[in-house]
Amino acid sequence: MARAKLARKHKTIEPPLSSWVQFLIHSQSLASETRRKHPDIREAADKSIAILKANPSSDTLIYEPTIIQPVFMSLSTKNAKIISISLSSLQRLIALHAVPPTNIPDILRLMADAMNMGVDIQLRILQTLVGLITGFRKNVHGNELGDALLLCFRLQESKIAVVSSTAAATLRQLVMFVVDKMVEEDKDPNPGETRDVRLPDGTAILLAPSARDVFYVFQDLCLLANSEKPSFLKLDFLHKTFALELIESVLTNYYQVIREHNELLLLLRHHLCPLLLKSISPTASSSSTPFALTVRCTRVIFLLLKQFLSQLETEGEVFLVLLIKLIENTEAAGAEKWMRVLAMEVMRGLCSDPSLIRSIYSFYDLSSEVLSTFLRTLQKTLTSHTTLLGTHPAMSLGNVEADKGAMSVFGVVAGAAGSIVAAASGSSSGSGGLSLSGSGMRVQCIDQLDKADPPPIPETYVYLLALQALNALCDGLSSFVAPLFKSYIVSKSNGKAPRPFTLPSPDPALAELNVAKAILTSVFPSLHSSFISILQTNLADELFAETLGATQALTNTLGMVGLSSERDALLCGGIARFAVPERVLSSALEGGIFLGCALFLCGTFDRESWGAVLQVVWSADFVLTSPGMATPSSTTGSSSRRSSMVPQQPLSGGDVDQLLANIQIIFDASKSFEDACFADFAQALSGLANPFCKPCASSLILIAWNLIRFWQKTISVNEFALSKLGSIAKLNVVRLIHDVGWDTITGHLLEIIQASSSLARSLPSSIRIHGARVLDDLLVLVPRSLSPEAEISLREDVQGKVFNVLGKQVISVDSADEKEERTITIELKRMGLDCLLEILRGSGHTLVVGWESIFDMLGSVCTPATESAATPTTSTMPTKHQLPLIKSAFQSLTLICDSAVSSLSPAHLQLAIATLGKFGKQADTNIALTAAASLLWNVSDVVMARRKAASSRENAKDEEEEYSRLWTFLLLEVLGLCGDSRPEVRDGAIQTLFRTMQLYGDTLSRSVWDQVVWKVAFPLFELLSERVKDASDADASAWTDSMTLAINSFGSILNAFLVNKIIHLDKFETVWDRFIGYMEATVLELDSLDIGGKRRISTPAFRCIEKALKASLLAKDVAEARGGLEALWHRGWESVDKIGSTMLDKDSRPKLAVPLCQDSLVALVDIVKALRSLSRSLDGGAEWPLDRLTRLMAILKGVITYPDSLDYRPDIDALSPVQDVVMSTMSTIDLAVPGVSSVIMRDLAEYATLPFLAAFDVPTESKSTPQRRVTYIALIKSVMPLLQELFLKFRDDGGIYNNGTVEDVLSAFSIPIKMKYSCPAASKHGKDEPLWKTATTCFLKIVTVCTQRMSSLGEELALERLEGIWRQLLDVFKGGILADWCDFSSTPAHFIHSFYVQEDEENFDLALVSSLEAYVVPYLGSERVPDSTSRHSLHRLFTKGECLLDAPEVGKAVPRERFSYWCFDLLFEICSNNCKADDFARRRLAVLSLPSLLNRCKGTLLSYVADEAIRGNLPFSRAREDELNYVLRKLLRTRLYPGTLWAAFSEAPTSHCLTQPGKLVPFTVLSHQLIFFFSNSHKRTDVAHLFHFYHVLCQIVSIPRKAPMTWLVTPPSV
Repeated sequence: MARAKLARKHKTIEPPLSSWVQFLIHSQSLASETRRKHPDIREAADKSIAILKANPSSDTLIYEPTIIQPVFMSLSTKNAKIISISLSSLQRLIALHAVPPTNIPDILRLMADAMNMGVDIQLRILQTLVGLITGFRKNVHGNELGDALLLCFRLQESKIAVVSSTAAATLRQLVMFVVDKMVEEDKDPNPGETRDVRLPDGTAILLAPSARDVFYVFQDLCLLANSEKPSFLKLDFLHKTFALELIESVLTNYYQVIREHNELLLLLRHHLCPLLLKSISPTASSSSTPFALTVRCTRVIFLLLKQFLSQLETEGEVFLVLLIKLIENTEAAGAEKWMRVLAMEVMRGLCSDPSLIRSIYSFYDLSSEVLSTFLRTLQKTLTSHTTLLGTHPAMSLGNVEADKGAMSVFGVVAGAAGSIVAAASGSSSGSGGLSLSGSGMRVQCIDQLDKADPPPIPETYVYLLALQALNALCDGLSSFVAPLFKSYIVSKSNGKAPRPFTLPSPDPALAELNVAKAILTSVFPSLHSSFISILQTNLADELFAETLGATQALTNTLGMVGLSSERDALLCGGIARFAVPERVLSSALEGGIFLGCALFLCGTFDRESWGAVLQVVWSADFVLTSPGMATPSSTTGSSSRRSSMVPQQPLSGGDVDQLLANIQIIFDASKSFEDACFADFAQALSGLANPFCKPCASSLILIAWNLIRFWQKTISVNEFALSKLGSIAKLNVVRLIHDVGWDTITGHLLEIIQASSSLARSLPSSIRIHGARVLDDLLVLVPRSLSPEAEISLREDVQGKVFNVLGKQVISVDSADEKEERTITIELKRMGLDCLLEILRGSGHTLVVGWESIFDMLGSVCTPATESAATPTTSTMPTKHQLPLIKSAFQSLTLICDSAVSSLSPAHLQLAIATLGKFGKQADTNIALTAAASLLWNVSDVVMARRKAASSRENAKDEEEEYSRLWTFLLLEVLGLCGDSRPEVRDGAIQTLFRTMQLYGDTLSRSVWDQVVWKVAFPLFELLSERVKDASDADASAWTDSMTLAINSFGSILNAFLVNKIIHLDKFETVWDRFIGYMEATVLELDSLDIGGKRRISTPAFRCIEKALKASLLAKDVAEARGGLEALWHRGWESVDKIGSTMLDKDSRPKLAVPLCQDSLVALVDIVKALRSLSRSLDGGAEWPLDRLTRLMAILKGVITYPDSLDYRPDIDALSPVQDVVMSTMSTIDLAVPGVSSVIMRDLAEYATLPFLAAFDVPTESKSTPQRRVTYIALIKSVMPLLQELFLKFRDDGGIYNNGTVEDVLSAFSIPIKMKYSCPAASKHGKDEPLWKTATTCFLKIVTVCTQRMSSLGEELALERLEGIWRQLLDVFKGGILADWCDFSSTPAHFIHSFYVQEDEENFDLALVSSLEAYVVPYLGSERVPDSTSRHSLHRLFTKGECLLDAPEVGKAVPRERFSYWCFDLLFEICSNNCKADDFARRRLAVLSLPSLLNRCKGTLLSYVADEAIRGNLPFSRAREDELNYVLRKLLRTRLYPGTLWAAFSEAPTSHCLTQPGKLVPFTVLSHQLIFFFSNSHKRTDVAHLFHFYHVLCQIVSIPRKAPMTWLVTPPSV
């Protein structure tokens, strides 16, 4: 339990199961290896394996002795393989934290015993040690840590390289880890137990465990490096180099930590510093101080000086003094030589750190002048042994002695000329020199850690180090001073550049800068002498450039700290004495010689003086940029690199660019001039630019001119003057803002640009373009330089000046007739417009004035548009040179409309709108489209936003009206673009026009809306209508699309604002009438134009009206707007009636070349629906009167049967859109109005006949177009159930019977029922019920109530209508019963499914027979039904009905055999006496039907007799025999009403149906009457029909053929 608890305490993470598996594998290997020689280990290993397998949970395995024991036992053996396995197992246990911390000493002891077992064991021990110390970071301290490190140290001494190197790396890792533990311990608030530690100075300190470990380890390393006995590591010896290597690693990585631990600093002071001081002392010799040890000591010294100078101040001074003494030994040889080199490398590294240099000066130079001594030593080093460094040959040429006073710039240039002469002569001298390749070392000595002996050192290496130290020192001081100078000096100058090389009065905040000043004051003599000396030597290019850079940095630093005398001494008294062009011009201009002279004399220069100076500067610039400027020829060896000058070889591009860049310094300094001086300077520079200027006439300059004139005969000073003029203008933009030099500079530049000036005419085009570029850059910069806090008056003045000058460039540039001059003029204007764009981008949000000039400039590039009444608005095509102007100007206009338009005043907004209108008429479509669609929209937003703000303020009505007029002006400008000849521009303008109305319509007053309607919308319709009429075939489609867009957009306007705005206009009725007139003209006139395209203007026109009508339904205050609403729907109905009349009469309607499409028809019906909704809402929901509804139904019928469209939709499976909307409209009609139901049912009945009477093929536009057909199938499928529903709903209405509605309904159903299988398919993709079945079903439902209702009406139903209904009714039954079955039986499906289908069809048709029996027969015998109607209908129904006389031959089936017998049964049923004897209707019907029955039976019997005589012995078919048997059986069983047969053949069957004359004759009658009675008595019996067939029956009986057994029937009982 305690062990598990301890394990949980030390457990940090759950080890992965794979580690235990690997340990199990090692345990198995251990058991296998020890099974013979070490049975005890084998037994322990087996137990461990058993535990591992039995306890997979890691919690129970931590600190388990049984698992650990075999590992320890194995380590005690002397078998290398067993020890190797056990070390691997031990590593796994350590990684798993399964080893108790108490076993750490045993582990270290066992590994120490096994350390000599071989290389593999030693390497595994090192791996185990790393895991042990890092895994038990809180447990390995003190002696245990020492024992672990001791193992590593002993292995590091191994003769085997891999073991030694691995042990060294392990030691470095472990020492770093020990220090890392101390770092973590410092952050831990509970570091652990602290103990006293005795320090080297005899004091004691309490340290935590990790801190003690670091102290002891670092102390022992210092002792071992000093060959003293350690107290912690128990080592007898350790190589000093390795000890120093470990110390260096600790100091490099943990210097910050060591600074915070005084005990470690004490170790450095007491143990390490003495060793290091001894290693570099002057008494050290090559025997006492080996090279490798010295290198290590030197490196540690460098770290101590760099990182611990403030902590080891005294020791640091000693180190520095010793290093300087080593460097002073210029005659050193042997060990002293390489020790001198090491010391120089250390000092070079220290010079690269400016903060360290400042610390050295602060600590030591106030007393011992360490830094000054070091620089004097460098000076001595560089000036000794000059033969090794050599002298550059060019430095001896053309040496010009300077005057005692200031160095004249003319002397510099004269020296350049002398150098050119000397170089041209070909003289050369000098040897030696410094170069990185010849004097340097690939790896510096201090980094050659793997060398036991010093490497070969070049003779000049120490001089190279000295030069690099100097350069690094100067560069470091410059990098430190420059940021301070900029932040503390320039920031306090209120935006003005301070005078160069001046330092303000002492400031506590500039303490660091003062330190730098003190350093430079103390070391300047040495630096000055060193640079003067080294610049005369033969330096390689890279070193020469580096030294020049350092000299320049030193010069700048001297100036920034205010040491002007030292600066002048370096510049004028030193470098300027060497006058070789390639070097002198470089050094003079880079270092500031010429700059210094000009700057210090600038206060006394007037205009003439500046002119002379600028000519000199230009001449120098000309010398450097001439194509023949020479460079030295290349020779072998750095010492003779510049030994000759060849004029034919020009300077390299990089050198020339660098030199020219440095000439700019004098012009950069102009920002420190006084205002008067600057004005003179600008005038002089402007006067320098004339086409006949030549170099200065000075004799010294003339020498150079005469030498180089063969390279270039003419020069252009104008380029130089313009470039520098632009440079000083940018630097002194603040002065220009306050009118200092503004007129001078801009006037000169305009004079160069404008073609009217004599100067411009004498200049080449490149100069004029350059001048324009300079002017434009200045004009862009000036507005940006205005501070946000600048006063409004100053801002107005500056912006006015800028745009005045820019306007002269863009507008006032005179054009010329010459082509070349015109091209230059266009280019200058384009540059001005680009400048305007940049000004707007950078300063557009700050502009106060100048908008008039801006819009004048932008509008000046637009070509005027041409417009006539007969042609669309077109634009004059600009030349190819003008297109860039338009594009550039439009960019500026776009920027204004996007970002600056909100700051424009109303007057400026009007200018912007007018300018946009001009650009909208330009030939560039993209520009015109953007102006019409986007930018005008932005301006509209701004205008309306301001109008809204004005409306919310009191006493701002005038302002609101002003913005309303401005917005109307914008709409008129957009309207002008709506007639553009380009569809894109035109459509974009139309969209912008109506989107603007849509967005801001709610805020417009009635007066504004009145102007919008009469001045914008209606003129637009008139304009587009004329364009459509006059358009050519090629353009007609595009103009139609624009007209459609306008109509749709205006419809949206009406939908949004009709109710709350437009309807309240004073002349709304006139507005609406005009609008409807436009739409009617669009449909009847424009849509009838044959222009070669499928235009559909009528659809949007209808939709536009519909939107207006639908919007009117949303009117809340109907009473207030009632007049307008009444006008809406009345005028709308008139328009619908007028348009609908074109579809009703095919002969009188106008012939439309482009007929109305289906969408147009749908839209027309939607108008009707909207009209009905509006009118009914006004009339309180009342339905239209019958006459109007009748007219409406006629129009709808014309719509649904319109035959001229070319885009009919399929109407088989679903209603076409037109059919659907017509049916939907009919469903809204209130049927409760008298007479309406009849109108609806009659029209629906007519719709039901359309598939059979009005279906047609759609005309195709080409032969390749698939043929389509208008079928009306879906319509009839929808109409028939609806017709049935309506009839059943109004079945009690006698009006539908008397006005012929019922006849029309029955007639509609008769067609599909009669056609039956000839009907078109009910669906194309589905399985809908056939049309005749749907018709039959609906018809039979009507019959169920129709006959009964006719009977109940009695005399109310006119006899004529009664006869007509019965005739139509029986005609439908006849059609269903007599339908041609052959149309079905002839189809292929008949042969496949004939029996099944026939049975289903017969079952369905049985409903006809059943309905006929149930709902027709009882009422057909009514006395009001004429005899002719009943007899004729029944005769046709049954005598021509189903018959088997034409039955097929034997063995073939008879079609619809069962149905034939059902009809026969019904006929027998009608004639039988199955009802009451006094049922007049039934007996009358029996009398009228009996002749048909007798004729039917007679035909069967007589055909049998006739065929028998012909056929002989040939048997009859089954069907013939069955029919004969059926007839005989039915005749035998049938009983008639008494007297039926007699009445049937009498003259008045109806009169004699109940009683016949002579039926009851008394015996007293006369004999002839009695004879008559008896002779006709058989016709009055109930079997009279048998007597009727007596003769036929006798013929059948007499046939000599065996009677079929089916004939043998039992006679019915009497």
